[in-house]
Amino acid sequence: MTLESLGWNTYFDAHFDEYRRRNCEPARISIEHKTQYGIVTQHGECNAVLSGSFYYKTQSASDTPAVGDWVAVHTSPGDDKAIIDGVLPRKSSFSRTAAGGTAGEQIVAANIDILFLAMSLNRDFNLRRLERYLTLAWDGGAAPVVILTKADLCTDLSAHIQRAESVAQGMPVHSICAATGQGMEQLGAYFAPGTTVGVVGSSGVGKSTLINALAGNSLLETADIALYKDKGKHTTTSRRLLVVEGKGIIIDTPGMRELRMWDGHDGLDHTFSDIEQLASSCRFTNCSHTGEPGCAVRAAIDDGKIDDERYSGYTKLRKEVHYHERRQKEIERRTRIKQTKSQPGRRTPRYDDDDNMW
Repeated sequence: MTLESLGWNTYFDAHFDEYRRRNCEPARISIEHKTQYGIVTQHGECNAVLSGSFYYKTQSASDTPAVGDWVAVHTSPGDDKAIIDGVLPRKSSFSRTAAGGTAGEQIVAANIDILFLAMSLNRDFNLRRLERYLTLAWDGGAAPVVILTKADLCTDLSAHIQRAESVAQGMPVHSICAATGQGMEQLGAYFAPGTTVGVVGSSGVGKSTLINALAGNSLLETADIALYKDKGKHTTTSRRLLVVEGKGIIIDTPGMRELRMWDGHDGLDHTFSDIEQLASSCRFTNCSHTGEPGCAVRAAIDDGKIDDERYSGYTKLRKEVHYHERRQKEIERRTRIKQTKSQPGRRTPRYDDDDNMW
């Protein structure tokens, strides 16, 4: 096994000089637990933990390693655990807002070249959810590919593909049935040694069956579909990186029942490029698209060129992104005040509405 077969390239090599001088070697995170990690190197697999100095420097959960990250490690003869000294800058990531009240970023997977957005062709088919996945994929820097699974359960396949293509904005859309092999030949073009493909989607859409079919063997546990609900069962419980000999790297992720936006501005511009382009033609630059004269967006909706539900999804995601920005800004402001209060003799700063200190 070589570093290149694990996804190593000139981008990561350029950021490794500091660690090379400290006699570290590169490794990639293959699985993530609470305080321990599985890593894979050119020498094989082993377990790893964070060094004390690195852990002390971390400011948030997103600073710690995620599956797919390249890390710098120390290994010692006879020691069954490697020590992680740092994380290399990410080339791309798929992130969401973490659960709970911290509003922090949760890195679902890192350093992905291509991101398969899996959505099944049964009751899971949901264009608004697909728009959400597309937005987060674009925002993280991975190239999205829409994979419509369980094609054998769909009675109107061409109509569903057309609907998915209407929101994919030119990105590839493939319909497949991994269990029977239908359409699987289309996906081979996305794999090559050293290429990392991430797979995300809701619980039960058939991600494990898809990955097993791509790998050519049963790497992951699968579960039969729950017919009474027309839904699949949740089988993957943790994120993991799998190296498939001669094909590349696959990152599997658990099914996501909740997918709250993290950042999202760049992703919205890509996912809703049709609406953004129309908005630039509105008479007023600050048009809210709710009734102003000369609104190109409302005109397109009235003419049937833009689906009203698609526009509603667009406004919902944009409001969510703005809400997250305000919330994150407030958390950062309170953190700065708390840090200042802990310093003896320092006055507590105050901030105006534009977050300028005075």
